[in-house]
Amino acid sequence: MAPERCPYCGRWYAVHPRLWGRRKTCGDKKCRAEHKAELNWKWREEHPEAQRERNKAVRERRGRERYWDEWRSKTPDYVKRNREQTRERGFPGTVYWGFPGTVYCFLGNSGDSILFS
Repeated sequence: MAPERCPYCGRWYAVHPRLWGRRKTCGDKKCRAEHKAELNWKWREEHPEAQRERNKAVRERRGRERYWDEWRSKTPDYVKRNREQTRERGFPGTVYWGFPGTVYCFLGNSGDSILFS
């Protein structure tokens, strides 16, 4: 079979004859991950109700179990440290809830943030 070009990195790769054109990437880990993400995105676009149903089921289960509420109340030091670390490595424009009832908005890699009280 003739070699094909990977649509993600542009490298040429040899297609195994038994695959009958089913291979879509060169096999590199990053290319496979991009292909998988693209397939997942397409599936979610075609099946929006599935994600809504899953989100609803997860929300209901978490409401019933209340595990995280209990765990957070038992380990307040860990929760506080985790929130600070999350804020430090945050993404621009991300809003974080602080203690008690304060809100931070991370602005960028400079470490600047806005405090809303």
